[in-house]
Amino acid sequence: MEQARGGSPADELCLPHRDGHRKYTQLDGTAADIMGCYAGIDYGSRRIGLATAEDPVRIAFPAGMIAGVNDPGRDARAVLRWANERGISEFVIGLPLNMDDSRGPQADRCEKFAAALHRVSGKPVHLHDERLTSFAADQVLSAARRRNRTAGEKRSGQRDALAAQVILREWLESRHPPPEKPDGPGKD
Repeated sequence: MEQARGGSPADELCLPHRDGHRKYTQLDGTAADIMGCYAGIDYGSRRIGLATAEDPVRIAFPAGMIAGVNDPGRDARAVLRWANERGISEFVIGLPLNMDDSRGPQADRCEKFAAALHRVSGKPVHLHDERLTSFAADQVLSAARRRNRTAGEKRSGQRDALAAQVILREWLESRHPPPEKPDGPGKD
């Protein structure tokens, strides 16, 4: 079985509670049901970046990567094995559109992968515009390298997992916008 490289705090968040249901612990110590556990996916022919998040917290964490085999059906089954271990209920796949909204061959591959994943999982699969997510991931990696003074070394899959995190975070924000801030104390 292929394992995702890397790990995140979300790996533990999406596991079943001792009573068999996925729950999280509230501030008062009581358990509450989790409404959904999501996987963000940056699909590539050689590497598949992965991220996870769950309701009600909705914070996306990079969760590593799986080696791709450039076959949407086989790649979908590998992602499903990974997802089943984490209780994933929905998938969000980045759709790489060009800046002028045109579609390239990778967008078609992502759609074929999305269809295959839906077919093998029976779970909701969402496509989300991923323009500039790899750029955002590169920015994070560049800043981390500067802080750690490790010039030039890029760990395999790290960029893909960060891109998946950005895809998932943006999708969650588009579905659940943050609450509006009040105007200030005493304002009604």
